[in-house]
Amino acid sequence: MLKRRYGRATSIVGLCGSTFASAEDFLGSNYVNDTSCLITDVHMPGLSGVELHRRLLDDGFAAPTIFASGLADEATRREALAAGAVAFLSKPFGQKSLIDCLKTALMRQDEGTAAFDV
Repeated sequence: MLKRRYGRATSIVGLCGSTFASAEDFLGSNYVNDTSCLITDVHMPGLSGVELHRRLLDDGFAAPTIFASGLADEATRREALAAGAVAFLSKPFGQKSLIDCLKTALMRQDEGTAAFDV
């Protein structure tokens, strides 16, 4: 269900979306360098979304990142936003919230706008 939501939202803002079963699958793909915006769950098997984001930053990859979680505590939310996430969406969230975050993420690439919490 979430994969379909992400796909619809990315196509509305003019992006092609790809989904991966895990952070490791994404890291092993050919999409890392071509990613305009990363949408990741905080809690995943293997690397967490926050760990994925840190690894990408450590490797010099700074695509805007949107986190989503239904289980995140305030410390995790603060950690993600402090690490440079564009937004932190709490599940359940509406498609409009995701689209707004995607638009902000794409603008942030050029303008450096602040992160926000939904």
